[in-house]
Amino acid sequence: MKTKAALAILFTAAMAVAEPIDPIMGKPFSQLTDEEKAIRKRKIEEFQGGILMVEPSGPRYVVMDVRGKPDETPEGVAKVFKEVLKIGVDIERSAPSDKDCPMALAKKRLDANTLAVVVVVDGATNAPCVSVFPEERIAVVNAAPLGAGATAAERLRKEIWRAIGFVSGVGYSAGKHCVMQPAMSVEELDAIDAKGMNPNSLLQLNPIFHKYGVKKGTRMTYRNAVRQGIAPAPTNDLQRAVMKDELARMDARAAATNAPAEKVSAPTK
Repeated sequence: MKTKAALAILFTAAMAVAEPIDPIMGKPFSQLTDEEKAIRKRKIEEFQGGILMVEPSGPRYVVMDVRGKPDETPEGVAKVFKEVLKIGVDIERSAPSDKDCPMALAKKRLDANTLAVVVVVDGATNAPCVSVFPEERIAVVNAAPLGAGATAAERLRKEIWRAIGFVSGVGYSAGKHCVMQPAMSVEELDAIDAKGMNPNSLLQLNPIFHKYGVKKGTRMTYRNAVRQGIAPAPTNDLQRAVMKDELARMDARAAATNAPAEKVSAPTK
């Protein structure tokens, strides 16, 4: 009985780990007042110089909508890619032409700044909804078999996602909440309850991103951007102080090691 009581005391003592001291304010975070939390937040902002949104860089996806009556569906897909996945997708529209087939249009559009082209067309109702040519980095989405109205717009949204996935090397997904599930009919497409790709499918995009030098957008502090050499010119006193501090740190490290400093000059507008 005594042994059990002793073990219980030891267990309780082990679990009662002291809350770490916040290095900025010198006391546990749970003990900070609202005023002290505001001071702490301000000190962090002053040290880091605020948050930057680094835009995606490298080749981008292009969705060419050449339907007779285009709608806003492609923009909705592009918005998710930009805001959630931090990937660039450009939407382009042009009048449909009987002279140019979708493949010809896509090949004209492919250049060094284009990762892949998805062409949205009004094709034959008995033609496939999605045709993919991975080696060409081209996919064609045929909106005609998808019907009309809100249901058709939702189907088109899914098919644009799937076209981008397939042309980028993403395979079928076994995940329930992923747009890359097999769909051999519009009814099966309707049954897919997903707004986009799941994490496993998104990971399959990385090889083509790496091959063509695509860099996702990201959020980072101004100080980290300075350290990585990608910071824009400072626009306020906080950023100017961070830039000055980091340049001084580089000089100090170089002097301490008797090595020439990395020449990272302050960016100019």
